[in-house]
Amino acid sequence: MIIANSTCWWGGRLPEKGIETIYENRLNTLVAAAFHPPMQATRVSGGYLINGRSPLASHVHDADWIFVTALVMEGEKIKMNDGIPEAIGVFMKADNCEIIDTWYR
Repeated sequence: MIIANSTCWWGGRLPEKGIETIYENRLNTLVAAAFHPPMQATRVSGGYLINGRSPLASHVHDADWIFVTALVMEGEKIKMNDGIPEAIGVFMKADNCEIIDTWYR
């Protein structure tokens, strides 16, 4: 199950400080993940502004963190590196995300 493994797979690519940040409050931190469609990442001072919508992220209402993929934007266009879109993985605090429950609509 990819959702259950998202923290292991992507968290293993974080620096030690990233892991400490995600698990600083409790060891059983829950991370909801959505991989498709990718969000948009716009560079801002100190990081990225993430924008977009995902149709599904299992256990999102119980999650402490939300993981998404995002395409890095340059203005209105996707940033390309040698003909390949630049994509990043993003861990966001769930409290900083708007969850729009469309399950029953």
